[in-house]
Amino acid sequence: MDENIKNNPPEAPAPEPVSYSRNNNSSSKFFDKFFSMFSKKTTAALVVVVLVIGVGAATIAVQNSTDTRQRADGLRAINPPCTIPTALNVGAGGYGDLTGDGKVSSSDSDWILQKDAGTRTLTPAQIEVADVNGTRTTLSSAADVNSIDSALILQFISGSISTFPVCSSPAATAAPTPTGGPTRFYLLSEGPPTPALSPAFDSGWEITSIATRLRTTTVKQRTFMITVPYNDNVHDEQDILFRQYISDPIQAVNIVNPTVKFVIRASQSYGGNRLKLALHVRVVDSSGALRGTIISPIVHGTTELGALASKRISYATTANISAQTGDRIVIEIGYWSDPPNTASHTGSISIGDNHQTDLPDSEGQTSPMNPWVELSSKINFVPPATPTPTTPPGVTTTPTLTPTITPTPTPAVTTTPTPTIPAGNTVFALTVGLDGLGTTGDNNTPNNSSGSNKNPNHPARNVKIEVFDGNNMPIANKSGTLIYQTGSGKFTGTIDMGNLASASYIVKIKSDGFLRRVIPGIQNVTLGQTFNVPTVNLVNGDINGDNAINILDYNILISCSTFSTDNHGACNANPQYAILSDLEDNGAVNQFDYNLFLRELSVQNGE
Repeated sequence: MDENIKNNPPEAPAPEPVSYSRNNNSSSKFFDKFFSMFSKKTTAALVVVVLVIGVGAATIAVQNSTDTRQRADGLRAINPPCTIPTALNVGAGGYGDLTGDGKVSSSDSDWILQKDAGTRTLTPAQIEVADVNGTRTTLSSAADVNSIDSALILQFISGSISTFPVCSSPAATAAPTPTGGPTRFYLLSEGPPTPALSPAFDSGWEITSIATRLRTTTVKQRTFMITVPYNDNVHDEQDILFRQYISDPIQAVNIVNPTVKFVIRASQSYGGNRLKLALHVRVVDSSGALRGTIISPIVHGTTELGALASKRISYATTANISAQTGDRIVIEIGYWSDPPNTASHTGSISIGDNHQTDLPDSEGQTSPMNPWVELSSKINFVPPATPTPTTPPGVTTTPTLTPTITPTPTPAVTTTPTPTIPAGNTVFALTVGLDGLGTTGDNNTPNNSSGSNKNPNHPARNVKIEVFDGNNMPIANKSGTLIYQTGSGKFTGTIDMGNLASASYIVKIKSDGFLRRVIPGIQNVTLGQTFNVPTVNLVNGDINGDNAINILDYNILISCSTFSTDNHGACNANPQYAILSDLEDNGAVNQFDYNLFLRELSVQNGE
C-alpha cells in the first residue's frame, strides 16, 4: 500500500467553485455595518442582556443536575432488579450494587467512574454487578464496565428505567451436579511430557525441593513402582511435597462436599520421627489459576508412618466448586513431620501403577500395589481433540489423520516345531526373552513382567545369529525364526549353523526392533551337535535398526503414536516403523510403548 501511495500520490484538492469564494475581509465588513447601527450605550445594554441570559441558563442546568442527583439519592433504598447467577461462581450480589450494601445508589455509579479514572480497582464480583449492560451467561471483564453502565445506574435510581438490560438476558445455567462416582486417580511414576500447565505449588508446603509434576489419569498406565526418599537434618515441623499430579481437562461439573481418600505405601526411617501422610487437592482453570480448593489447608493422616506399608487419609470436605469445561484437578502428595530434636524428616513414599491390583482402602498393606487418590464425585473428562493437518500453500492433498498401516506378514514358519536340518550340521537352540513381551520385564527389572504383553500380535520373530572367533573375527552369520511360547512367555527356536566347526566362539544375537546382545561367556560348540545357547533378553526400542536407541528412534515412536505432532510423517517414511514402534505388540502405539521406551533408554547401544 505504501508503495502505491508513493507512486500514485493523492491528487491535490480541487479549488472551490467560484460561486462559493469569499473575500477574506467579508466578515469584518459585515460586523462593521452591524455595529454601526447601534450607539455605544445600546451596545453596552445588549452585552448586559446576553450575560444575564447565559448566567441564567447555566444556573438552570446546574439546578437540573442537582435535582437529578438529589432525586437519585432519595431512592438509595431501591433494591437491585436481579442478581448474579450462582453458575458464574463469583459470589452473591445484585446488579448495580457495587458497594455491597444491598441497594443501588449514586455511589455505585461513582465507583464505575472512579474505575474508569484509574482511582479504584474492582473485584471480579464488583465487575460482574457493575456490567448492567452485559449478559448473565458469561463473566464480565473490567473492559466491559464503562460510563454506559454508570448512566444506566443513574437512570434506574431516578426512575427513568425500571430494570437493567442484563436482567433481561438469559441467566447462566449451573453445571450439573455429578451422579455416580467415585473417581479414582492413579499416581504415576513417569509418563508422557507433563501438561504445559504448571500450577504453582500450594503455599502450605514448606519444602518443595524434590517435587516434580506428573500427569494423573483414571486409567492405569502401567508405570513402574518406585520409592522416592527424602532426608534432611531439619527438626522443624514441616510439610514436604513429593509430587504434584495434574489431570487431563475435565467437563463442567459441580463438585459438592466430596469425600477424598488417599492410600499409598510410605515409610519413616526412624521410630518417633512423627511422619504422617499429607494431601492437598484443588481445581484450576485452563491457565492454572485457582478455581476452587477441595482440601484446604493441607490435610494430614492420623497414623504415624513406620516400615514401608500402606497408610490412609479419608477426609469429608465442605467444598462447593462450580468447575468449568477445561479445568483440571490438581493433586499434591507428600508427608508432614514434626520430629524431635534428635530426629529429622527421613522417609519415603512409593508411587507407580503397574500392579494388577490397587491398594485396599485400609492400612498395613506391604505389597507393591497401586496407590491412588479418590473423589466421591463423578468427574468426566473432555474428549481429546482430533488433530487437523495443515497443507502447504499450493499443494492439494487428501490428509489422513490416522495412517493406514499394513502389518508386516508373520514370517512363514514350518508346521514342524523343529525344522529339518541336514544330518551332521551344527544347531543352535535358542530361548530368548524380548523386553515388554511375555514374562520379560525391561532392562532394569527383567523379572517384573506385570506390565508386559502376554499375548503379542506377532508370535513369530526374525532372529540373526553372528559367530566370532577369539580375535573377534566373523566366522558365521545365520538367520532364522523364533516362536512365542505361551507357557514360558519366551521365544524359542533352532537355527541351522551349517558345518560350524568345533571351537570356542563369541555369539551375538539380534531381532528386528531390539538391540544386538552378546551371549554371556565363551560358547563351546561341537560340530554336528545341538548347542543350547544360554537364555538372553533383548532390549526393545531399536526402531530404525541401527543397533542404538536414541533420539532418532524416539522421534519415530512419537510420530507413529497417538501423540504425533507431524501427522505421522516420520512414521510413514518406512512401512516397518509403525510395526516396530508398537513395542508392546498390542496393535496400538500409545503411552504404554512410550513408558517402555523410556525405561529401555538406560541401554543406548547394542553390543
